[in-house]
Amino acid sequence: MYKQGRQLVILSTAFLIISSTVFGQTPNPDNSPNEVHLDPNQILDVLREQREREPAHFIELNQDIARLALQLGKIDIAEQAIDEILEYQPKNMDALTSKGRIHQLRGEYELANSCYEQVLNMAEDINSPSWRAAALTNMGSICQFKGELEKAEEFHHSALNIYNQIGFEQGLVKVYDSLGFIYFEKNQLKKAEQMNNQALELYHKLGQADGMANVYGNLGLISQARGDLENAERMHHKALELNEKIGKLEGVVNCYGNLGNLYYKRGELNKAAEMYRKVLAIEEKLGRRRSIATSLANLGIIFMEIDDLNKAEVLFEKALEIDMQLNNTAGIARHYRNLGTIYSKRNDFIQAKQYWEKSEKLYQKLGMKDHAKEVKAFLRELIGR
Repeated sequence: MYKQGRQLVILSTAFLIISSTVFGQTPNPDNSPNEVHLDPNQILDVLREQREREPAHFIELNQDIARLALQLGKIDIAEQAIDEILEYQPKNMDALTSKGRIHQLRGEYELANSCYEQVLNMAEDINSPSWRAAALTNMGSICQFKGELEKAEEFHHSALNIYNQIGFEQGLVKVYDSLGFIYFEKNQLKKAEQMNNQALELYHKLGQADGMANVYGNLGLISQARGDLENAERMHHKALELNEKIGKLEGVVNCYGNLGNLYYKRGELNKAAEMYRKVLAIEEKLGRRRSIATSLANLGIIFMEIDDLNKAEVLFEKALEIDMQLNNTAGIARHYRNLGTIYSKRNDFIQAKQYWEKSEKLYQKLGMKDHAKEVKAFLRELIGR
């Protein structure tokens, strides 16, 4: 029995790296969907009706529809609006960025990266530093989701240099957000906290509630990693309240996941499972395969905790299958680790060793040294048997 062998998959709110704000352009706070006080779903209906009445403003209205639909988690509506724009303006960088984000939300990372590369090439053709930095930021986010943290950090620092040179705070805050996520994944908590506090200050200044919610969730994760569960719960609830207020389904689902992790750490397994099931139901509705894999793995952890190893194994295998299809290396490493623990609990140490060796190798490849060190410790224990 190796309790230290289990690993809870963190559902970080930093997943929401790309906001609905148009990258490369200065946002208009008077028109931002994040600042409205009406029901966002009603506003979406109004925008769609307005599009029918005002064909001359077809492009602008479709852009607004897509941004708000993404905020509400209505990916199909957003995609339809974006595809209609690209049919008439195939080089519309705003639309291409949104198209990339849609692919990214679905776990279609190569398609997403292709969109961002097109934006990068166009930005270089027209000598637009802001759009170039935006494309680099988005390409960095793809690397993050694939677990390629060193490469992601390079992209984000390149973007950071550009944003500092041009003084574009809207882009700068996204890079702080993303770097905070990377440092958290590397267990560099002091750096992660610094980046998130810088991001929070700018989000307050810009009046972006969705960004503030994102950072509160990240600060909750940092507190949780430090063992301060009381402050972590407070941060997660602040994030949840803001996301519910603005109707951002992506944010709500991430808060459920983070609260589930917190309840798990407290040993409140029923409450944790309830949160994870909420997450899974929403993610399946949204069709976000990467997050579905994470949710399945989290539920697998619960079943492993209560020694229902068969159910846990089925869930881990399903999660592994999805992440292998998505080429999500970090997720694959986690699932190998968890499957190794399943077999160690069954006293099948040969299989446990095989899975843990695969996990350690992937963690080393990704530069996730702390995770690799933990798995190596499990392997040393096996050798000592």
